[in-house]
This record gives sequence, structure tokens and C-alpha cells, in this order.
Amino acid sequence: MELYDKLTAHYPAEHFSVSTTQTVIEEESSSARLRAVTISHDGTSVLLVRKSFLEALRTGAFHVAAISATKDKICDGIIAIDENQHLIWYFELKSNCNANRCRDARQQILASQERFKAVLTSLAGIAAESYLHTGVIATPPQKVEDLVKARQRRNTLTDDSHAERSRFFSELMTGSVRDEENDTTFCHVVGGEVLTLSTLIAKIL
Repeated sequence: MELYDKLTAHYPAEHFSVSTTQTVIEEESSSARLRAVTISHDGTSVLLVRKSFLEALRTGAFHVAAISATKDKICDGIIAIDENQHLIWYFELKSNCNANRCRDARQQILASQERFKAVLTSLAGIAAESYLHTGVIATPPQKVEDLVKARQRRNTLTDDSHAERSRFFSELMTGSVRDEENDTTFCHVVGGEVLTLSTLIAKIL
């Protein structure tokens, strides 16, 4: 896999892996309700960029000049494919499915995307803009009554900050949200069940 080869030529291989069967994005906190998301992809090579790599970028252990020093959030992991299609997904796992948690996840994903795009730009022969970048917010299954209560709470909010948070969450729950400013699409998945790579691709193409 070209992207894996380029990354491991510059950074320790312990931060990356490639599988042709399944890939798991894990939440480090032992108290989290959603501990992992599993993606099945029989026959397709999928690169996993572990959270440890993003943490090393955040702390400055790996220096990339283009990274903003003001953003200190990271997501739970990244996966990518570069056979036939050039796609990158940034995963953030949340224990609750609500507007505030999804807003936080969005910020973590965008900060991680900024860092990883800077890394891609530094790799010879790799173009960050040739990849379709997608943020994936994963949450546990939600009860219908909980979603109804959350919607009712959102309807009572009036200030611009709450309105934007509510809009993002509502659109996320019904499909996907396109962030033109950051050239990123966000989608929601339910954790606790095995996802297929084709399902992830269908959400954005």
C-alpha cells in the first residue's frame, strides 16, 4: 500500500498497520460506553493510523511545520484506502449521542484532519487533495425516546451557537453534513455492530 510505505519511511511503523480483513478503531477510556468500532473489508487493503501518531503530532514529538499550534484535540484513529479510490476517514467515538458530544467530535476530527493533511503534504508523491476526507462520528445505539427528548431540548434553544450545534446534529442524524470551509463531509455510524467498508463508502459517494 503506497500510503503505508510512504508513512513508515518517515515515521515509526508502530503507529500504522495494514489489514485486508478487518480494522478496529478503539477508545482508550475504560469507562466509555462505546469502546470500539470494527470495519470489515475482506480483500481491500486498509491503512490504520493509530491515535498514538496523532498524539505525537499534537505534542510536537513529530514536527510538521504546517500544523496550527492552537488546536490541541485529536480523534480516535484514521483509516485510509488508496486502491482504485483515495479515501480517508477520521473516526471519533462518543459515549452519548447528542448535539454537544457531536460538536466536540467535529472539532476533534477537524484538528486531526489538519495535522494529517500536513503530514500528507510533506510526503513525496502523495497529494492530500487527491483524497476524499470524511469525519465519522460513532455513538452507541440510541433509544427512540432519548432522541425525541433531545430534539425537544434543541427546539427550545435560540442563540446562534446552540442553533448551529442543533443544525449540525440534526443533519448528521439524517444522513451526512458537508463542511465546505474545511472540505470535509461528516457522517454518523452506530457503534456496537460491524461496519462494512462498502457501507462507509456509500455514506459519502
